[in-house]
Amino acid sequence: MPLAQETGMEAVAQLIEEMERQADNGIHQAAVEALLPGDTAFFRDMHPFLALRTQIFKTLAMKRESDRRLAIWCGGCASGQEAYSVAMLIHCYFPQFLNWDLQVIATDMSQEALNRAKEARYNDIETHRCLSAMLLRQYLRPSGRDYLMKEENANMVQFEPLNLLEDWASLPELDVILLRNVLTHFGPDVRKEVLTRAGRLLRPDGYLLLGARETALEMDALFNVVPAENAFFFQPCAELVHN
Repeated sequence: MPLAQETGMEAVAQLIEEMERQADNGIHQAAVEALLPGDTAFFRDMHPFLALRTQIFKTLAMKRESDRRLAIWCGGCASGQEAYSVAMLIHCYFPQFLNWDLQVIATDMSQEALNRAKEARYNDIETHRCLSAMLLRQYLRPSGRDYLMKEENANMVQFEPLNLLEDWASLPELDVILLRNVLTHFGPDVRKEVLTRAGRLLRPDGYLLLGARETALEMDALFNVVPAENAFFFQPCAELVHN
């Protein structure tokens, strides 16, 4: 195991023994970093972003016109591409939101991932495989061999550490939650707990988006399915909102 080698230990068993012996010696966080999936991409699985543009944000633009407040949360944000994709979508198609009380919050339990997300530096493969020439030119700028997110887009996103299994007190009442490709890493009981907490944070007419493989997980009693073109999103059941 690479982490065992990096910490000067000969085997995984020795690494586990050291973690049990010392509660807070830095190895626990290093183990978390090593085990967390970090795969993400700009506009990954394009269909949910089309649903955001053509249905969700269009609806919220009308429903929230009076209070002009919008809160969006990307959970398990990894290196930040999903959150920056949401920011690009807003900047390009819903610029009126920029004059609202707008929050785009992105969280992850990996400090390494959050540091990279805040740096907003992406290599040639990460940018060119997912972004059109127009988006690349408009929202990123060359920096050596890489690209940096321009400040006007980077400043739209607030990155915070958050473990989904711990306290969510830092999160406000939300209009949109993206928990995409996160729940598959949990067992059924934990998935249900996370979904229940997410539903209670959503405003009654808010929206939850999951990954393509997660649409059938523990959803029936908690959320109503709202079909979109080539995608699904979810709204909390009345029982969940009122509990």
